[in-house]
Amino acid sequence: MVLAAFGSSGDGGTAGGTESGTLEIWLSDWGPEYEPYWAQIADEFSTDGVEVELRFVGGNDAHQQYVTAISSQTAPCIGLVGNTWVPEFASLGALRPTGQSPDDVKEQYVSAAADSVTYEDEVYGYPWNAAVRALVYRADLFEQAGLEPPATWDDVVDVGLAFQDAYPDMYGFGVAGGGQWYYLPNVWAWGGEIATQDDGTWASRMNEPEAVDAYSFYAGLLTEHGLSPEGAMNWNGGDLVNAFSQNEIGMFVAGNWDLKSLLLQNPEMESKVATAPMPSGPAGNNATFLGGSDFVIFEGCELPEKSEEIIDYILDPERLVEITSQLGFMPAKLDALELESTTGSYSSELWNVFPAQLETARFVPTTPAWGGVEATGELVNALHAIIGGSAPRDVMDDLAQTMDDTLGDG
Repeated sequence: MVLAAFGSSGDGGTAGGTESGTLEIWLSDWGPEYEPYWAQIADEFSTDGVEVELRFVGGNDAHQQYVTAISSQTAPCIGLVGNTWVPEFASLGALRPTGQSPDDVKEQYVSAAADSVTYEDEVYGYPWNAAVRALVYRADLFEQAGLEPPATWDDVVDVGLAFQDAYPDMYGFGVAGGGQWYYLPNVWAWGGEIATQDDGTWASRMNEPEAVDAYSFYAGLLTEHGLSPEGAMNWNGGDLVNAFSQNEIGMFVAGNWDLKSLLLQNPEMESKVATAPMPSGPAGNNATFLGGSDFVIFEGCELPEKSEEIIDYILDPERLVEITSQLGFMPAKLDALELESTTGSYSSELWNVFPAQLETARFVPTTPAWGGVEATGELVNALHAIIGGSAPRDVMDDLAQTMDDTLGDG
C-alpha cells in the first residue's frame, strides 16, 4: 500500500472528544513483502472516523523528503525516521514531546536508543529498532588454521596476517574505507570523543591524539599491513558482504543486518561462519555506534492521541519482534529485546553477540547539526587522505575545523 496523501486532516478532536480524520504514517521502504504487515495495522485503526494512510519513503532523499514536509507544514502525523534525525527535527520545533522523562525512557529502551530520542532533556520519540556491529569470521577456515577470533584491534592485525599466511589467496580482514560507521566508533575505543558540548557549544575533538591514532590505525590495516585489497579504500557494508561471500576476506565487522543479508543470499554459509564481539581498543572498550529508527509524532498532527495509540500498539513486545526479526533488526524496547534474545531469532550462538554488543553501543553527538557533519563527507575523506599518505595530524586538524564550522551552525 503506497499512498501519496500528505499530513493529517479532520476534526482534530480534543480531550473529552473523539478524534477523527486522516492520519498518515510514513515508513521506511524495505520492500513490498513487508507492506502487508503495516497494511494490517492501518486497517486495524481505520475505524470510528479515522482513516490511516501509509506512505513508504525510501532512497537517499528520504531525509530531504521529511525536511521539505516540515518546512511546508505537510509532515505526516507519524514518521519512522533515522535515529540521527531526531535531534535535528526536534531543534526545528517539528516534533511533539512524548511527555516522558529521559530517566523513564532509559528504563524502557536500550540506553543508546533512549539517547537518540532525547534532545535538551526533552523526549521526542519512541525507539523502534536497534542496530549494532560485531565481528563475523569464517569459523571453518579459522579452525583449520588453528586461529581464534581477535579480541583486540592489535589482535586483528596478528590474526589477519596469520590468516593470510594460511590462505594466500584471501585477505585477512575487510576494511570499509567508504563507510564511516565501520571506523568512526574506534575513536571511542581509543579513549577519545567525536565531539562534546561545553556551555551549550559543540566542538569537534577529532584532532586529539586518541582520534588521530584511531584513524591512523584503521588506515594502516590497509596501507601498512595489507589486510584488504586496495579497492577496500572505498568499500562499504555491501562490499564487505560480497567480498566475504566470494571467499575474498576471512573476517569483517558486520551489522546484524549485514549478516542477515549474507545468509539470505548464501544460506550454505551458515555452517561456515561465526560471530564474536567487536575488538577492544587501547582504552579497553569495544564501543560501537547504535543505529536504528525511531517513531516520532510531528507537531502539526491533529490526531495525537490516536497516533500515540498506534505507536503503543506497534511497540507491543510480541508484535515488535514479529517484524524486526523478519528484517534482521533488533527491537530497541527492552522487554521485546529480552524476548528476542532469549527465545527469538537472536537467541542462537551465531546471533546472540548482537544483543550483547548493545551494552557498549553509543549514539552520535546529539547536536541538531550532526546531519550536516555527515553530509560534508569529511569523516570519510579524512581516512582517505591518511590512506593516501597525508600527515594524520594535519588531516585531523582540517577535519576538526570543518566539523566546528558545521557544528556552529547548529
